[in-house]
Amino acid sequence: MKINNFLFIIYFQLAISFAADFYGSKPFYQIMETNYTTAWTPAEIDPVNRDYIVILDGSNSSYVSIHENDIFTLTVHNSTALTSGQGTYGDALRSMFQLQDLYIEELGTESLSNRYTLRPVLGSYYAIDANADVNSSTASGLVVRDIKSTYVTDQSIVAYLIFEVIHSGNTTVLKASSRYTFNSTSSEFEIDNSWSSNHWLHINSDNLELTTNESDATDLMLADASDLINILNVPSSEFNAAGIDWQTNTFAAFPTNPNTGEEATGGVETSQLYDQVINQTDTYYHQQFYHSATASQAAADFLDVIETTLLSEGESLRYDKSLYLAIRENMLSRKTVAVDEVNCVIDTPLVAHVYFTNAKDDNGEYHPFMVVATHNGSGGPNFLIDVARPPGDGSSGSYDQQSVTRNAVLAPVLCKIPLKDYGLVNNVTDNDMSPYGSLAEDAGVSQDQYNVYNYAALAANGIAIDGVKIYPAMNNTLVFAQMNAEITSTGIHVGRGMGLHYHADGHAYSGNGINLYNLHDYPGHSHPPIIGFSLDGLALYGRHESSYSNMDGYNVALDEFGSHDHDDYGHHYHAFSETVTNSWQNNEYTFEEHFFLVGAYKGSINNIPGFQESNTAQLVNQELGKYVGASGTYVSVQSHVGIPKDFSLQNNYPNPFNPTTSLRYDLPENSMVNVTIYDMLGRQIKTLVNQDQIAGYKSVVWDATNDYGKPVSAGIYLYQIRVGNYIQTKKMVLLK
Repeated sequence: MKINNFLFIIYFQLAISFAADFYGSKPFYQIMETNYTTAWTPAEIDPVNRDYIVILDGSNSSYVSIHENDIFTLTVHNSTALTSGQGTYGDALRSMFQLQDLYIEELGTESLSNRYTLRPVLGSYYAIDANADVNSSTASGLVVRDIKSTYVTDQSIVAYLIFEVIHSGNTTVLKASSRYTFNSTSSEFEIDNSWSSNHWLHINSDNLELTTNESDATDLMLADASDLINILNVPSSEFNAAGIDWQTNTFAAFPTNPNTGEEATGGVETSQLYDQVINQTDTYYHQQFYHSATASQAAADFLDVIETTLLSEGESLRYDKSLYLAIRENMLSRKTVAVDEVNCVIDTPLVAHVYFTNAKDDNGEYHPFMVVATHNGSGGPNFLIDVARPPGDGSSGSYDQQSVTRNAVLAPVLCKIPLKDYGLVNNVTDNDMSPYGSLAEDAGVSQDQYNVYNYAALAANGIAIDGVKIYPAMNNTLVFAQMNAEITSTGIHVGRGMGLHYHADGHAYSGNGINLYNLHDYPGHSHPPIIGFSLDGLALYGRHESSYSNMDGYNVALDEFGSHDHDDYGHHYHAFSETVTNSWQNNEYTFEEHFFLVGAYKGSINNIPGFQESNTAQLVNQELGKYVGASGTYVSVQSHVGIPKDFSLQNNYPNPFNPTTSLRYDLPENSMVNVTIYDMLGRQIKTLVNQDQIAGYKSVVWDATNDYGKPVSAGIYLYQIRVGNYIQTKKMVLLK
């Protein structure tokens, strides 16, 4: 069978021209694989504490890198990978090292030594060391070792080298002048007196070596890595509007368990999100746990039930089911690429589970949630060392007497995103924040001065797509975190508990390609990517870019909450930038604020149970446990699922897919049903259904084969349902 191609394509275009484009930004492992197209010209610097460098030989023909598949191995590569614009972001990041002064964590009591550890950007808790046993006097090569993470003592050798940058005429060399080794008794690093100071870096065509002959030391170019990827946050920039210098306070100790007094930095494999959460949740929800095709199907099936249940009550999901399923897949696909939280492990998931619940309150009203069980880690480098003025430890005394937080710890979070459409507010104070507190109330601001910035949560008001919490743009002193130099170039920082959270949009600040979302997310799409959710249930999208002015909603103005509504997207937030004026220490500053979430909620929050709760203790809370799926709280809603009111063809899931996808459709009455797959020329590929069916919620799976059982090629396909006079067509993408 072949239908009229021209009419078919016209019909198809009309049917899908306003379909919303739901997709998430690239996970960091995909950013690493993304082409880096800038042709880099190395520029030599005389580096000092905290400078980022690329180590090249004097002819600029080779550079030092960590190995693509093993962060503990150092390699030498041809520099054309960086200078030709034909490498990847992974090539660039693996080439970047930071010089950290020997006393960087103790500058509250010590002075700069001008002697440095060399830290890979992708492993801030690691450092370069000699390939030799402890108490060795010499070594022939170099390795990378863990020197600070939770797992540091799992190694047989815990040590690092201290380098000096030595200039002689036009020559620059790196001298490995001393070595420090870990004393397991004192839990401190001590100088290794056996080490000979006569070691210099030597690069040959294949590998990196140490030489004991100064004349064999390689003349190096120590190039400015911030020219390669700009990760700096300098005084008087938009992320340091008050022009604050890097504070030399001593680094704060890691948080401790109040019951044991030990550091609360247990490894990610012992996270509560695994054994504890699994033991405390109802077994019914376990079908949706982890990341697998089976779990994805179970989640999709239960979301169908949630939608049907809401419709039977005269209510609805806030967004199309395909949005939630697409973001669930994106979140669960994310994994750790950089060791930049003390207890993380490379290649482990950032988000353990994303599952849907649908509990009733005491009045019999359904409150469905998407529960995100996340470790609260970004997966990439956070650059916390570079925060100029991090939060103090909260001890008595002035800020300059306190230690400061420049380390991150993964910690379990159970974040609930409301699925039901609870409506919107017109004015800031239409939402009642009094049960939860607000920045304005906490600061004693009068109600007539409440606004979208200060009538905001005291802590998290959203969750990013990488599973990291999002906080309001202002801090608890009603100062924008940007102005106060509290954040890194990615818009992130840690508080006193050392948990990561975003305050601002790093992409808008730097556009360097390695942020939560980036310009390379946009091609091939009709709308900016989804980058998170507010706790009111509204989705958060990336900013509209002038270079993509043809995208859906580009010309639809945002309201004061940073939200708008257009096409089939429903009401949602966008990251955006706006000129603001803010005061700090009796000085006023005007700058461009790069918002994720301004602070106040546009979505109505007044009827959301357990609003803003995000800890695992919810599971043992008698009132709130059911909303996160606590054990024994699941009640079947199948008896409430009736017959659909209208014919409908749902978005297939997953999409894109390989090799199978599920097509769902609703039949309000017994009917003769035809479901057929076509290619983009209108040629019939496969008939999936052609029979009488009883009314109900239906699904059929296509396995990417044609009517003859042979696999079809990758590409865009159309699926169409015909039921009497009802005809609907949608598109799907098969990947190979």
